[in-house]
Amino acid sequence: MKLNKTFSIFFIIIFFLVNPLLADKLPEYKSYFNDYTNFYDQTYVQVYNNLLTNISNTKKMTLVFAIVSDYAGEGSIESYAVELFEKWKIGDKEKDNGMLVVLNSKTREIKIEVGYGLEGDFPDGYVGELLDRFIYYYKQQGKEKATLALIAMIAEKEKIKLDYRQARNNANPKAAKRNPIVMIIMFVIFIIIFIRNPLLAMYLMSSFFARGASGSFSGGLGGFGGGSSGGGGASRRF
Repeated sequence: MKLNKTFSIFFIIIFFLVNPLLADKLPEYKSYFNDYTNFYDQTYVQVYNNLLTNISNTKKMTLVFAIVSDYAGEGSIESYAVELFEKWKIGDKEKDNGMLVVLNSKTREIKIEVGYGLEGDFPDGYVGELLDRFIYYYKQQGKEKATLALIAMIAEKEKIKLDYRQARNNANPKAAKRNPIVMIIMFVIFIIIFIRNPLLAMYLMSSFFARGASGSFSGGLGGFGGGSSGGGGASRRF
């Protein structure tokens, strides 16, 4: 009898010691776009990180993604998003301008958690509309382009201009380097166009340089200072 009581007490102690360790499996922050399940192509992950860095550098908001396959002991994606938001302290402490997108690649759930300071621009109803559009793009064009569209829609709401061409070049520097043969062919074509239609040639040249001179992306992990969330936002299955 005493032996059974001893074993019972022992297992109770072990349970209370181990249970918090099992529950505390929230992932560590790695970058603005954290794909812990390799759900996305790595080239797209780099592009997303470049775009999210650009957004954070504006100081208007900090947008972070977490791609997971479980909820680390939390019962739902909603509670998981709140806990992860608080652990990572997304956004500026004074402005509370953080936003977290949690996507479960296994259960096909997505949740947008909004910081207090952004709830005016991103009320629950509007966030739900963003997710509905994401799901539409997901079904029509796939997850990579749907995620790109979601980032673009969020940035547009805050009037943040993104340079997608530069983001792609930074993600794949080799692609940004122009092939000399291609450049020669393009030059010959330009000369032919210039001879036949000088105005069209000048227009094409100005358009080319205008795109090339657009804004650039810089690194850094700014925008983290202790932002908090009150559970605002919305979630969907896709």
